[in-house]
Formats: sequence, C-alpha cells, structure tokens
Amino acid sequence: IPADLQYSRDTHILTASLELPGVKRDRLRITLGTAYFNKVRYVCVIAESTPSVNRIVNPNLRERRFGLMRRVIQVPETTTLEDIKASLEDGVLTLRIDLGEPYELDDEVEVPIS
Repeated sequence: IPADLQYSRDTHILTASLELPGVKRDRLRITLGTAYFNKVRYVCVIAESTPSVNRIVNPNLRERRFGLMRRVIQVPETTTLEDIKASLEDGVLTLRIDLGEPYELDDEVEVPIS
C-alpha cells in the first residue's frame, strides 16, 4: 500500500496517509499488535479491493492492483488503541498515531563484522 509518513517533533504525532482507491470501509481492517518473535509493536492495515468492472482476461495494460494489500508501520511498545486515530476519505486512509516522547539517540553502537 503506497504511503506517505510525516512525524511532527512538536506534537510527537506520526501521520500516515495510505492510498486505497476503490477500497470500501467494510473491506478495510486496522490492527495494533506485537510480533511474537521480536516483541516489536506495529499497526497493520489490511485492505481488499475489487475491480469496479469485470476483469479483462488479457488486458493490453494493467496498472491497477486488486486483491489483498497490507502495510505494517512500527510503533513504540507503549502505543495503545487510544493513541491511534483513523479516517478514510476519497480513497486515502489517514492514521494519526501519538508516539509519545522520543528516546535520546545516544545508544547506537557499531556491530563488528567477522
């Protein structure tokens, strides 16, 4: 799912604008979860689009995508459902995610390569 992400240092809000042309609200699912293998918190958008006309068997050109689509956005481990606001308008899903106060970036170390 094509997306634009913008983070505001003033409000600590991450705004994600995801293109979902032709996707109906009842074919859209947004979840907040944690990956079991690395404990990374994420927001997942799953959408399904169907063609507005019958599919052409052998089109000369096919650029539009149909079927299931998915986009995963990593968020801080403290993110809750209350931190996420979602709206769908004119084929664009907008997520506003309150990420809270950022961490200091002084813990980066280089990993040696053997």
